[in-house]
Amino acid sequence: MPGVAPTENMLTPPLAPPAVSLSGIAEDQIEQRVERTAILSSPAGVLLVHEGDDVLGQYRVTKIESEAVEFVKLSDGGTLRLSFTDPKP
Repeated sequence: MPGVAPTENMLTPPLAPPAVSLSGIAEDQIEQRVERTAILSSPAGVLLVHEGDDVLGQYRVTKIESEAVEFVKLSDGGTLRLSFTDPKP
């Protein structure tokens, strides 16, 4: 349309969630507690992550349960939960 400048939203589509899937969860007994490691599959390869780790520069692992992993999006605080019942990307 003449005289109308495109806005930034028209030029930049929103980012899709990262293509990460939950492949497994390992548990280690350390003294009196269980420490879990999430095994993720991503375009960057296999990722072994713990609570507090960043994933692909977009998410931080906030919780690892026996059947699921929870993340917070670094840019806006949104949450993401992956479980073994989720479909693969």
